[in-house]
Amino acid sequence: MSGILLLRGARVVAALIMLMCVGACEEDRPPGVPPAAPRFVVVSVPMGSNTVETRMSPDGIVWTQPVTLRDQQGNPGTASTAAGIATDGTLYHAAWFDASWALRYATSVNGEDWLVSSDALGRFPVNESASPAVAAGGGKVLIAFRTGTGALWVVDITAPSTAVTLPERSGMGPGLAFGDGRFVLSYVVSLGPLNPAVKTLTSTDGATWVEVGQVFGGGVPPALSFADGRFHLVPRTPGPTRELVSVRIQVYSSTDGQSWNWERELVGHPSAVGTAIAAAGVDQLVLETTGGTVSAIPASGAEQTLGWTASHGISLTRGPGRRLATFRLERVTVDDPEDGGGDEPYFLVFGFKSRFGRPNSSQVTWSGFLRELGSDVGVGASVEVPPRMGAVTWSIEPEITEASVRDTVVGSAQVDVVGAAVVAIDGDGCPLSIVKDLADRVPGLLRSELENLIAGSTLRRVADIPVVRGRVDAARQRVLERVNDRSFWDWVQCGFDPEDLIDNQVVALVGWDGFPDGEINQTFALRRTRPDSALTLSFRNTDMGAAWTAQARVTYR
Repeated sequence: MSGILLLRGARVVAALIMLMCVGACEEDRPPGVPPAAPRFVVVSVPMGSNTVETRMSPDGIVWTQPVTLRDQQGNPGTASTAAGIATDGTLYHAAWFDASWALRYATSVNGEDWLVSSDALGRFPVNESASPAVAAGGGKVLIAFRTGTGALWVVDITAPSTAVTLPERSGMGPGLAFGDGRFVLSYVVSLGPLNPAVKTLTSTDGATWVEVGQVFGGGVPPALSFADGRFHLVPRTPGPTRELVSVRIQVYSSTDGQSWNWERELVGHPSAVGTAIAAAGVDQLVLETTGGTVSAIPASGAEQTLGWTASHGISLTRGPGRRLATFRLERVTVDDPEDGGGDEPYFLVFGFKSRFGRPNSSQVTWSGFLRELGSDVGVGASVEVPPRMGAVTWSIEPEITEASVRDTVVGSAQVDVVGAAVVAIDGDGCPLSIVKDLADRVPGLLRSELENLIAGSTLRRVADIPVVRGRVDAARQRVLERVNDRSFWDWVQCGFDPEDLIDNQVVALVGWDGFPDGEINQTFALRRTRPDSALTLSFRNTDMGAAWTAQARVTYR
């Protein structure tokens, strides 16, 4: 579907990008080798809520929408403290304290589908500062936390009634990690005014702990992780004048938890209430919360605000999990501006996901992030689209084989359809709050269409390719029609100079190469041999004399 839609003299451009995934959208790899995991998984409790949520990310910048941890009855896990997370390479493990100070525990095979234990591991003398840290390995799962009196306790989930008390007290929660046959625990002590230190202890059994190392720093719970043969430690330190107005975040590494090598320094925020780290060699990510807002500091690149919140602190890990498919609108070039003096481009990107034959599986989200990307962007000029505006990430099921897919019922095959609807706008001074109010109505409209055409479908078998293709194409067109509905984008509120929406086009992608034609339309085909694929989206309106070209990318991790 393509064409021009005029709204009170305005232009509209909506590009719809869809990926049809049977199992994961995979790259080539030897048979029997499991799919790569998302690089990062985080657990947090959002501000203004007591629910426990997880998110996944391929790069630490673009994150999936949150998944609430629930028990077998569907009740959400509730927390009065931060939550901790770790993986042993097979399972994810999470822990937190609820309102009655009972220690809750949950597991997941993929970082998204969680089983919260109906029974608590026990009640402990803690408060909001408990900050439980989790480590798993060597057949054990340990949870370390701070009691209300400052004592540090370590609990083995197989014998939670017997807690190990460490010899020193701390003003904040500990860090904990497992690697190379040993557990390492970190905690903050005071050596004098503005002279905090982080001590590290090691244990092979979780019961006997030996103090082995010390680095300068404190102020937030000292996060620990292990990857690629090294432990990674993140304490906070005062600035050059030892004042907390210019704090720093230090990153150390160690092969044994005893001798620590300084790697880099990051500028932190005085009001940060917690840090978290996940790392693999040089691929490090540090998250911190400032007034509840979460920011990411990748190993290379500047700090970026992520647009979501966490109370009490955050916990981060790496490990096995679902594949992640990411659409990223990276840059737009104005070939011919709509305005003679140049355009003010920005985008609305709506990500969606729905599963064949699975009612209530449809999800539609957008970041809510709005700002004009440039002023008077003229002929040939280009501007970058920030990830918070132009990127969406979906989790997708592990791959199923081509041989089995033809004989597998849809209910077992987990056929996911994921996509992104992109609306390009040339700003003309309309308050962005009005644009956001209109855009906030889109997810509900798109979700109902996906429920009808995808989640509510009655496919018998995955091998029914014509039906799959027809349903995806129908959903693609209905989503586009909804986005372009002239009665929906009511710009009267903007006054005499409404925003300019532009023309529309459709791009469809197929992420699995078992289909006979390998694609849904002739625009683009994504197969296993091209796991990371660049796209060029052309926004054209010959009647208005306007043309933009956007560069985008689809990646799988």
